Amino acid sequence: MSKLKCLAAPGLSSSFEDSIRKAIYIGGDSDTLAVINGSIAEAFYGGVPEEINAEVYKKPEERLLDVVNRFVKKYVDNSTSP
Repeated sequence: MSKLKCLAAPGLSSSFEDSIRKAIYIGGDSDTLAVINGSIAEAFYGGVPEEINAEVYKKPEERLLDVVNRFVKKYVDNSTSP
């Protein structure tokens, strides 16, 4: 049931961040619920806010950041979606 609630969170929230927070507060496997919700919230709100992206890129170690950058270059920058 918590996974179904997580799917509804974007429509019941006021922002991308609010949606993620609501998904986490549902309880259960909160990291998985946040990931599922984040994907839906990204589409619902038109992307991840720049201030959140900036914070995320401050956190990882250099080697992990390299993996993320290669992934983005290969799969996101070359995306054919509108």
